[in-house]
Amino acid sequence: SNAAPESRLAWSPNGDRISFQAPDLDEWELDQGNLYIMDVATGEVAQPFPAFEGDLRRVEWQDANTIDALALVRTTTALCRFDLSKGEWTRLTSDESVFGGASFSADHTTVATVRSAPTMPGDVYLVELGSGAENGGSLVRLTDMNSGVSPERLNLAVPRLARWNSQDGLQIARLLYTPQPNTPGAIGLSLHGVPAGV
Repeated sequence: SNAAPESRLAWSPNGDRISFQAPDLDEWELDQGNLYIMDVATGEVAQPFPAFEGDLRRVEWQDANTIDALALVRTTTALCRFDLSKGEWTRLTSDESVFGGASFSADHTTVATVRSAPTMPGDVYLVELGSGAENGGSLVRLTDMNSGVSPERLNLAVPRLARWNSQDGLQIARLLYTPQPNTPGAIGLSLHGVPAGV
């Protein structure tokens, strides 16, 4: 009688465990997708990182004790590494870029991804993850989709991040875009009034 949706299943390298994402194990909760690990032989399920507040988008096992993932964390995405033996996770990218998709090399030292930002249209990059030290990851740009357009011509607005606490103490983030100086401006609102799936 499990009414919770599971997604993003991935086998461990030796096939003894399956990782998956779900908002809850028993019912549909208004929550982000949490990481769960199921032991195939026993059917036991564990949530190794209950305090992680990101929403996993791409999950891949590096080895028997390490999972690499692309995760939505607040207003950006990040490449993250989860160490199951220590119960610790590390953010592998430190900038405020948005990473879309992730294809890890066989040894998980490099990932190909599309990187973008509010003032930078998306391009394909290689991210060298190295030893996985926090805030590591050198970037190598592979494509230039907007080579004929100068940043000055794009004149893209830079958002400001603001946070406040809701009535229940949950921190809410917003991105405020204002027009560049001496340009006509308009206002647009994009409100997400209820959690996804409702």
